[in-house]
Amino acid sequence: MAYRWRCLLGLTILLVMGLASAHLRLDDSLIYARYIRNALAGHGLVFNWTAAGGGDKVNALTSPLYSYLLLAASWLLRGNILLAQWLLGMAFLAATVVLAERYAPFAGIFIAGTIYFEITLDMETPLYSLLLLLTVALYAGRRWDRLPLVACMLLLSRFEGGLLAAVIAWQMFRRRQWPRWRSFVPALALLGLYLALNFHFYGQPLPSSASAKFYHAQSGYWGRWPTAFLKFERVYLHPLRPFMVLAPVVLWLAWRGARTAQLRIWNPVVLPFCAGLFAFYVLANLPGYAWYLAPFVLFTLIYAAQGLPRTRVAYVAAGVVMLWPVITGSIGLYRSSNAYVQYRILAQWIDQNTKPGETIAANETGTLGWYCDRNIIDIVGLTTPENARRLARHDPDSWLAADKPDYIVVHQPAMIGEQVALDSPGYAPVGPLLPAETNSNVPRPATYLLKRKNLP
Repeated sequence: MAYRWRCLLGLTILLVMGLASAHLRLDDSLIYARYIRNALAGHGLVFNWTAAGGGDKVNALTSPLYSYLLLAASWLLRGNILLAQWLLGMAFLAATVVLAERYAPFAGIFIAGTIYFEITLDMETPLYSLLLLLTVALYAGRRWDRLPLVACMLLLSRFEGGLLAAVIAWQMFRRRQWPRWRSFVPALALLGLYLALNFHFYGQPLPSSASAKFYHAQSGYWGRWPTAFLKFERVYLHPLRPFMVLAPVVLWLAWRGARTAQLRIWNPVVLPFCAGLFAFYVLANLPGYAWYLAPFVLFTLIYAAQGLPRTRVAYVAAGVVMLWPVITGSIGLYRSSNAYVQYRILAQWIDQNTKPGETIAANETGTLGWYCDRNIIDIVGLTTPENARRLARHDPDSWLAADKPDYIVVHQPAMIGEQVALDSPGYAPVGPLLPAETNSNVPRPATYLLKRKNLP
């Protein structure tokens, strides 16, 4: 099949699956959305801002490049932030599909048909994947002068991308091949601009959420060392489970692909990067979220596509096998209820039954923050940094006395930091009790609200 027809097929699959998943929103993606909404309203890139309580300058934007691109796209779309998220995700993933097809036939089709990328469509994952692939492609194509700027953009899409830049720099040092010094100027200017904006607005160079993940790792609440990453968030990948039967075949094809002449040029940077990144996640004991898996999924699919035998029978067999994940995946995504339905219901109840100055504490803050205009206290500290430091000290309880929230979202069974609220005589249940979600894309336990008893 010719390159243009493979691209057309991959983009068609992407459009079908992207439309099927357009209603799905991860909780973390709505953290981005709330930051952008406050910025468009003139309050700056802050998570908490209300007319009654003002704002707090906490930087929890772990992908600064994606954040600024989303801000620009949302402004152009007159504040339609969720549409901007979907369009950006589709655009970046479409570019990844087309670029992957150039280097390995069927790679873009595999990427488009793997619903992992549709599940994370409204996060920075498509941008991160595109820049990972583009960086490796520039290295393999010996386009040295374009590497510094693209590598800087990769770093600003996810900070882990800096590891790939470091591996490439090491390989270039060994071979005494460097970009011209002038090519570093745009990259340094972009990085300097980002750091200057952070210092100006937040008073610190890096996002607090980056250090929060390391505090979570120290706490051990997500898993004792070194098991936290290996217990990655399976709930996010629930729709992938029926297709795991294909994993042995995909890995065998990837092994074949690594031995081909086309990808031997990639191996010195891709293999050390993936191995080093996996070791970093495991040894740092970072909690394993689905979007951390993007480099491993991306390069495994490209290598597997390259490992396909170059015969018509193999291509027909691959096309027939791909029908299963594409058809069942699209149907499953379309039928899936949006994740965190309980939080949306609670947020709407809070908006109708509480006062603007009152505060809400919760473990997961994106959906609540998007659907209700109240100050949100993050129990685990992504947007309330001191609580992450408390967890690192193995103190999941003192946040309650320090923050004194008016309402607390709790679960059955209790999540991290919620038991102290359940045991407190100063709080009592209020509002709706929402049963466990078992059929949604992200299963959730039963959820309800506690209200401070002395609250008028």
